[in-house]
Amino acid sequence: MTIADGAGAADRRRPRASGRGRKVRRETNRLHRRTERMEDLLNWVLGLVVAAGLLVTILAAGSAHDAIAERAAAESKDRIPVQAVVVEDGPATVGTPVAGAQSSAIVRWTGADGIERTGRAEVLGARKAGTAVRVWAGPDGRLVPAPMTSDDATAAAVVAGTTVTILWGAGCVGLGWAVFAWSGRRYGRAWAGEWERIEPEWSGRRHMPRTDEES
Repeated sequence: MTIADGAGAADRRRPRASGRGRKVRRETNRLHRRTERMEDLLNWVLGLVVAAGLLVTILAAGSAHDAIAERAAAESKDRIPVQAVVVEDGPATVGTPVAGAQSSAIVRWTGADGIERTGRAEVLGARKAGTAVRVWAGPDGRLVPAPMTSDDATAAAVVAGTTVTILWGAGCVGLGWAVFAWSGRRYGRAWAGEWERIEPEWSGRRHMPRTDEES
């Protein structure tokens, strides 16, 4: 007997799948393919949502930066630096003063209109009376806060971008969890329904003869 004859005999001896088994596999494969298609669609949708979030983040950061930059440019035109003198000693500090820290002090300055004024301003560090400091005055000669700078615009862009990223990311995670939880429940019910429909035929219960007791 040749090898081919032996293989043919083995194939003849191999049990063939019943019609019920083939039907179960067809139903299972059909539901599996439908599940995969739906999950692929959901992944595409979530990917588009994430891409939209990146676009929104860029737009929000750019908008915040432009708004602060415009405000800084307008304030730089209206506000001018003025030399002032601290009128009285500031409060005593405990420990080593922090570099760059601001404190409130009463200062005297002369505006662009030539009028000498006295007021309270934020100055760097704890100042003693007679110390020269720089303050900012508006068109009317009164003290105003220092104008915003490009660093403020950059910081605003970072804050806006970070905030949108966190909020959008949290929304995407929540949406993804809800969608896939819903799809899992939906397909769980679909699998159960398919099994309830084909199990009697697959197990042979549908074709079992009824006994006298069951009649």
